[in-house]
Amino acid sequence: MDKKSKIFFIVFFLLITSSVLVTYYRFMVQHDYIIQAEADCDPYTESCFVYVCDPEAGEECTGDPVEDTSYYKLIDRNAKNIPSCDPADETCTALVCPEGEADCSYTLCDPATANDGEVCNDPVVYTAENPLEEEEATDEEEVTGEEDTAMGDETATDGETTDGSVSDSGTATGDETSADSVTSDGGTAPTRNALVLLNETSCSAGKAFVFVTTVKVPVDTDGNYETRFSSTKAQVISLIDATGQVCAKSVSLPIDAGKVYINAKSTAVASVFQAKDIFTTTPKEAQLRLTMIEASPSFPTFLAYVTAKLPTTNVTTLTADPEFQNLVKKCTEEVTSKLLP
Repeated sequence: MDKKSKIFFIVFFLLITSSVLVTYYRFMVQHDYIIQAEADCDPYTESCFVYVCDPEAGEECTGDPVEDTSYYKLIDRNAKNIPSCDPADETCTALVCPEGEADCSYTLCDPATANDGEVCNDPVVYTAENPLEEEEATDEEEVTGEEDTAMGDETATDGETTDGSVSDSGTATGDETSADSVTSDGGTAPTRNALVLLNETSCSAGKAFVFVTTVKVPVDTDGNYETRFSSTKAQVISLIDATGQVCAKSVSLPIDAGKVYINAKSTAVASVFQAKDIFTTTPKEAQLRLTMIEASPSFPTFLAYVTAKLPTTNVTTLTADPEFQNLVKKCTEEVTSKLLP
């Protein structure tokens, strides 16, 4: 072997050895690598992955569909930043992205990219099917709410609602009807008109729907639609596109008399309002909390962010953005701190 060959093999050996040592130091000493794991996901506000216990696969299931169904999102975090604690412990922050931490992000379920039979949760549908109850609600309010929902879920043929009224589009558009909307002669109050500002959302004109509980109401090319909101409770409503993706949100209050505008501002407010520590169906309390959200110090920054993103990005995608999540969290913390006794 000549001198040049010896030098080549020596250099080659040194490079291989150095690479192995650097890799060993990085992974085994510094723990500088990304780990992906399943983290808690809120099905009320996030598009979560859905897992259902399968007894046929040998899993121990309770037989209760609610107990056997879990919701999760994926977290990618650098191992060197993960504390050594039990993720099952409520005080453990191993599966939580601290604000501003690099190499830490969440991945929510996207129906367009879900594979291997993964099922995604729709927060709008989940909220409609599993409404949050106010602990301080009186028995009378709870009964009234149940009656409203029961009446709103029933539709008759030929566009008649259960109270006998007929919508202009030939389909039942009311999600809830209460005694407040019934006139003295037994008829129902006129269908309420509302407006979507399509130039502020990612939905295309003429292909959007307003989603009210379980009813999809078509939006015309000018952004107009006709529906009836609850006259007794505050509720979150959504604008969705033809594929079922949420484009924008708003909150309907009885005081609004059905005139609800769905735009960037209403979406920003509704995104914070939906947080479980803030959400309420009580109209007066909801109005107060909406005011507190807009008055929170970080809301102007959050509003500017949503206003810039919403025309080209739908809310379903936007909620997966770590910056969006951090801004919602910050506003939520500012409001809840004032709600605490």
